[in-house]
Amino acid sequence: MSTPLLSIHNLDVRFGTDANPVRAVRGIDLTLEEGQSLGIVGESGSGKSTVLRAVCGLSPIHSGTCLLDGQALNTLAPEVRARLVQMIFQDPFGALHPRQSVDEQLREPMRIHRMSDLDQRVAALLQQVALGPELRFRYPHQLSGGQRQRVCIARALALEPKLLLLDEPTSALDMSVQAEVLRLLAHIREQRGMSYLFVSHDLAVVAQLCDRIAIMQEGQVVEIVTAAALRAGVVTHAYSATLLNAARQRHRLGNKG
Repeated sequence: MSTPLLSIHNLDVRFGTDANPVRAVRGIDLTLEEGQSLGIVGESGSGKSTVLRAVCGLSPIHSGTCLLDGQALNTLAPEVRARLVQMIFQDPFGALHPRQSVDEQLREPMRIHRMSDLDQRVAALLQQVALGPELRFRYPHQLSGGQRQRVCIARALALEPKLLLLDEPTSALDMSVQAEVLRLLAHIREQRGMSYLFVSHDLAVVAQLCDRIAIMQEGQVVEIVTAAALRAGVVTHAYSATLLNAARQRHRLGNKG
């Protein structure tokens, strides 16, 4: 059998003091095959975003392992990890430098990593995320929310990583823009053969974009289901059923509105 692209084993993330620790993630196991997309869902405080932050090095790992292509991510130098894993955050305005143009923000990571042909690469990135060349020298405040998130996606792709971490990347956007960005992410994944670890509170979103979904409660994975099973309402854990029923109720209320 082939080695998974990402293998998380017995991951434990804690905050606070040794005398009074807060266990944000409690001994979870997850795997992600190359070219696939794994969703993580759960209510606020369930630990889903902490998993992403542990994978990309923003949250310290107390115990357990995160392996990418068999390499322990927490042993890699930051510049090596950046070439393998990139993260897209929930708030695109907060993730972009307000005083740098789109061109500067796309160019900077490639310049740091001494990549060549930067003008051509920037133009190609903008084209890939469906942004016109006229936006290249604009600043974040001159862009819409959807355009800003597309810039963040382009910047994450600049170093050609193997794995994209997506932390609720559409939740700050209008519904119509959400759909456009999700279609873009699906297209990029298909075109580049990329792997996604996708965090969301929205079951419909992860069922649309992900192959499998891990459901988290209080720092633990309580169930992993396929997208087809989730769409069919086939879950076994009581908490999963609660989330599914709540999502169906919201959908009904939205249709009435």
